[in-house]
Amino acid sequence: MTTIIEQLALARRTVGAHDLVIRSGVASYLKVDGRPTAPLSTVASHEEVVAFCASFNIDAKALFAQGRTGRFAAEGPYGRVRVELAQDIRGASLRFRMLSDEPWPLARVGLPDIPLTALREAQRGLVIVTGVVGSAKSTIVDALIDGIYVPDGRDIIMFQDPVETLHRSHLVSQYNVGSAPLNLRSWEEGNEHQLRSNALVVVIGEVNNETTAIAALRAAESGALVFITLHSSRTTRAPGRLLALFGDGGQSLARVMIADALVGVLGPRLVRRSEVTDGEPGRVLATEWLPNDPDVRLSILNDDTKALSDYLQVPSMEGLRPLLIEDQLSDLADNEIISIEEAQRAANDRSLLFRRSSRRGSFV
Repeated sequence: MTTIIEQLALARRTVGAHDLVIRSGVASYLKVDGRPTAPLSTVASHEEVVAFCASFNIDAKALFAQGRTGRFAAEGPYGRVRVELAQDIRGASLRFRMLSDEPWPLARVGLPDIPLTALREAQRGLVIVTGVVGSAKSTIVDALIDGIYVPDGRDIIMFQDPVETLHRSHLVSQYNVGSAPLNLRSWEEGNEHQLRSNALVVVIGEVNNETTAIAALRAAESGALVFITLHSSRTTRAPGRLLALFGDGGQSLARVMIADALVGVLGPRLVRRSEVTDGEPGRVLATEWLPNDPDVRLSILNDDTKALSDYLQVPSMEGLRPLLIEDQLSDLADNEIISIEEAQRAANDRSLLFRRSSRRGSFV
């Protein structure tokens, strides 16, 4: 089973693969730019997968007996990998992702100047990085930490489940919360540690329950600049998605805290290049940016998602500059970096993309 990591490492160098999926009793396959490749020759049994997990000190049998899944990161001879462990109707399954040995350079990520300027100036508050699975949320946060806040001399604490990319700077402390190898038992414990350490920048990995949401707002309320990642299809829906994690009794206070603390919502989206040359990734970043200003704050307090969408298209004269995903996509399509079809696929509003693009005659 150790050869599976070799396969993934080789495929990463040759075809740009980052994911390897192994399921008991069926052929394994790679994923390149989010798409599955043809099946590989490797077919693993349930027992082989369980035994392989044991080499990482993961007791797959115990997890499966409790109806649980596992998630962990590990360092190996071929680099750092994240492993997702589950059991489906055929047996054990593993999903491997090759992780970067270090954060991507900020320039390589390709964030636009508008959100970059706002994030460089931010000293405290809450930044939500939102998008669907595989939209480079964690990659962007890591690049921002390494490219802005480490050079700025700020001390940083990162709580993740699990820690993926390793930061080498002495200013960055990273903790596994709830996943092996365990550094902190709970998000509450991490929150208490952050408050005692008085870190200037805090990263809380994926926020997907009330516990992590409370930890994020408490950290922002303490005066830190807090980054969270959140699953949401649009920037305008992210504040409501975060609020929905709170029980009915806590939503009124949480709504005010979100409206007051929010710096902005960053919505990355990976789109496929029309042509890929050697050394270039197969996808390029398109980004939406919803900054907080009095109009946005009022919309959050009123739970008015439509007003947030209207603000993105026609911001107030006194407000901060937002960035609409359709503007980014139209620029990429107009410069033939991506196809019109890819721009249409990635747009929130195809009719708005049509109005913004100079290539209207190419639309279908």
